[in-house]
Amino acid sequence: MQDRLVVLNQKEIFCNSETIAKKFGKRHEYVVKKIERLIEDLSKFKPQESLGLKFKESTGKYRNQTYKTYLLNRPAFSLLCMRFSGGKALEWQNKFNPDYVGFWGVNFLLETQ
Repeated sequence: MQDRLVVLNQKEIFCNSETIAKKFGKRHEYVVKKIERLIEDLSKFKPQESLGLKFKESTGKYRNQTYKTYLLNRPAFSLLCMRFSGGKALEWQNKFNPDYVGFWGVNFLLETQ
């Protein structure tokens, strides 16, 4: 896993559910369930895309076992993190936001040149 909290994927900035689990001190399985519950809850409203939310399902592999992971854009990440509580959650919520903004600024500069 990289040092960055967010990654650039096809000109979009995302955070991986594994990174979220690690940094927030949560089990990855718990984070995936929270993401899926959030997706389910949001389905009762407007389509996710119209809200600017992106949850990209992917897979990870560990000891020859595959498991579900998600890539989340900033709005999706922010909604998910609102569901976490505690001191560690607040600490990492504050660390992820500047990383998204910093990466977004770099991406903007690359596109405008």
